[in-house]
Amino acid sequence: MVSRPRALSLCTVFAACTEAAGSVVAPPTHAEPEPPATVAAPQPADANAPQPCAPPPPGMVCVPGGGAQLGAELRPEERPPHRVELSTFYIDQHEVTNARYVACVDAGACPRRPAPRPADRPFFAAELPATYVSWEMAHRYCVWAGKRLPTEAEWEKAARHGEEGRTYPWGEAEPDCSRAMFAGCGAATRPIGSYPATAFGLFDLAGNTSEWVADWAAPCYDGCRGACGAPCLGRD
Repeated sequence: MVSRPRALSLCTVFAACTEAAGSVVAPPTHAEPEPPATVAAPQPADANAPQPCAPPPPGMVCVPGGGAQLGAELRPEERPPHRVELSTFYIDQHEVTNARYVACVDAGACPRRPAPRPADRPFFAAELPATYVSWEMAHRYCVWAGKRLPTEAEWEKAARHGEEGRTYPWGEAEPDCSRAMFAGCGAATRPIGSYPATAFGLFDLAGNTSEWVADWAAPCYDGCRGACGAPCLGRD
């Protein structure tokens, strides 16, 4: 869980899809201008070392394996801060747009979203991140795209730049409307890529919308009733 400016509470969006290094991306069920590619990551000499990054599929960014600082002391559900080890993975550079989700619906792989109310129609513009999407809808989109939802640890490593454990994707500076879209910066979401990229070359990991990850929610990482415990700690 990463500390970030409050997202617009009107909507939920799923995070960019992910794939593990060395995996094969299944082709989508419709023609795309830039279809995902097969990735053959080189094998490291040390069997325990993370795989190095191979050229990523179109529209994806490689996040190299290794340590990541997760958690924080700010809120109970973020406690305790801890370090984990993750394998190399690839994650979409941008959030999934309404246009991409509609393509999945048209292909018969994703459920159609309810018709928006008049006040919600601005959120459904083609270039905006897909909103009003359940976890199951997000999961089905990623399967259709030949990918998967990122784990919370993968998403947080991508957002906080690994071992650095940044408070925000851009660093420690307080959020303002030049860095992210959040309450007070406008009435609707912004097109993907409207703000500067992170050090990994990713966009929109703070503000604009909330995002889905693969994991079930827990009240804390460790040390509370119902904690995630061992599955959230150590190595993936």
